[in-house]
Amino acid sequence: MSNKPSFDAAADHSSTTIITPSSSSGGDKSNSQSSSSLFSTSTAPSSILSEACATSLQSFLEQYQKKDWHDFSTAGRSHVALAIAKEHVFKPILEIFKKDNPNASKEPLYKTIPDYFGYGVKLEMLLEEECPTNVGKPYIITTIHECYFNGEGKLESTNKRILN
Repeated sequence: MSNKPSFDAAADHSSTTIITPSSSSGGDKSNSQSSSSLFSTSTAPSSILSEACATSLQSFLEQYQKKDWHDFSTAGRSHVALAIAKEHVFKPILEIFKKDNPNASKEPLYKTIPDYFGYGVKLEMLLEEECPTNVGKPYIITTIHECYFNGEGKLESTNKRILN
């Protein structure tokens, strides 16, 4: 197992969850936004989720007539990883979010960050939740759900960060 932080909202509940306050100085350098992380929740991805992602990758390999993950271009790996993540990693999270926030008007934003040297792809889904306040202007909570597909195309880690 890798030492990368991970989070899976759809994972079985037998895995350990760690919630740690994140410092805004010297913390996660991958966050290029000016907001600082409040909390980061990490768990190991479930084997069911990893297997579902592997099955989807196999179908993409057959569809595009490729032998393995390395046969895709950088853009191709990003496209395939995003499609797999939307279906297996982000879909359950998004369903829960929409159920809990029926009036949410903003669609999630997706971002792919290819690892050019290691053939991996990091994906992010940004969700904004409007929380009502008594002053009329809602408080916005931004949550970033991340996942990382390693150089072999396997789901290696997932993570959830809450920004202020």
